[in-house]
Amino acid sequence: MSASTTAAARGARRAGVDTIELACWSAATRRGAERLTVGDQVSVEGALRHRYFRTGPALQSRYKVEVATIRTMPAARSGATGT
Repeated sequence: MSASTTAAARGARRAGVDTIELACWSAATRRGAERLTVGDQVSVEGALRHRYFRTGPALQSRYKVEVATIRTMPAARSGATGT
């Protein structure tokens, strides 16, 4: 199973989105990824892979995480402060 996740660039001059593909090879990681919904904060552990490929004359690259563990993080409480 493959899934994609996006992370908004923080503090960037220009807003952007980074996409990292998740490759889930075990049944447990596939079940965890299938339960994700938009807005979930997750913790993912695994091997980060970077690949290059050509699309016409352009060289492209993508990142992929081969997931070993995936879990949903508890939602942050509203009004909580870090002090």
